[in-house]
Amino acid sequence: MIELLRHPKVMKELQKEARKVSGRKSSISKDDLHEMHYLKAVIKETLRLHPPIPPLVPRIYIKDVIAQGTQLIFNAWAIGRDPSSWDKPDESLPDRFLNCSIDSKGQHFELIPFGSGMRSVRASCLQCK
Repeated sequence: MIELLRHPKVMKELQKEARKVSGRKSSISKDDLHEMHYLKAVIKETLRLHPPIPPLVPRIYIKDVIAQGTQLIFNAWAIGRDPSSWDKPDESLPDRFLNCSIDSKGQHFELIPFGSGMRSVRASCLQCK
């Protein structure tokens, strides 16, 4: 909410999308969410800038991938602000996620606010820069 207050143009665009999707209805239903592309972009940008758990949960390797028993801690805050992955990394620019396949489910390491699973495969999306 603070990012929306800091960026009134983004707030207005989001309100415009909500009004368009809701039409004459008084509220937006779960079924309407698939049409709210700008809302999804705003959420992704917010998670990029403000991950819920900045230092992700530590992982301990049980096989000799690195050295058995090594504990790694990933810094989601720093990953979300990496200038090699993001243009203007400290600015809130939800439009970067429009027409972009990056999601926050752990498949794209540029955006991992919740961490990443064991079987994740890196898939970069340079068009999101």
